[in-house]
Amino acid sequence: MQIFTDVLAQLPSSSVYVHPLKLLVMVLLFSGWILFAQWLDKDAIRVNTYRQIWNIISLICGAVGLLLLLLLPIFLAAVAAYVVVMATFMIVYVVHRNGLVTEEDQVCTPAHFRRLMSEGFRSGKREKKIDVAERVGLRDASGDRVPVPEANEEREVFAAAQELLYAGLFRHAQGVELIPAGQVAKVRLVIDGVATEREPLERTLADRLIGFFKGI
Repeated sequence: MQIFTDVLAQLPSSSVYVHPLKLLVMVLLFSGWILFAQWLDKDAIRVNTYRQIWNIISLICGAVGLLLLLLLPIFLAAVAAYVVVMATFMIVYVVHRNGLVTEEDQVCTPAHFRRLMSEGFRSGKREKKIDVAERVGLRDASGDRVPVPEANEEREVFAAAQELLYAGLFRHAQGVELIPAGQVAKVRLVIDGVATEREPLERTLADRLIGFFKGI
């Protein structure tokens, strides 16, 4: 113990010292942002919003919050400023994403908290929805936007349609062909008059996909 005390006494007065309790508070606060950022990244896909933009905003807020914790001379003021920045960012995102989903999928609402109290965090209570990235805007015969379906079976077909159409548009294809072939369906993109095959789809999914296109 005496040796440790002597070593501390010999440290130069300009050495940086961080109180362990303050360091713990900083780690906990920053960990909260990390957890929220991870959830946001997945949730942005789930609710079909601007994932990249929200991730950039999240990184900016995290960087600003960290700078506030490190640079403000009064620690309590730094913590308060950090909480204000993060709380504002989180509230804005939650309000935004809640406006894109049905009431039962909204979070941080009285109904959501009641469900948590009654059901807990057990995942088996509700079926997890398939993530769908809407990269191609679809319109029906009347010109109305085709929304992302709520049911998982329909979301699977919608996701397959999005992937197929996006691949065709990305490669400037003149046409997309689905050709039944036994238990599967061949997928071909016609590019400059040349048919290029992609990975085949299951026959049942392909049939449902054709029905989806016929129905819009």
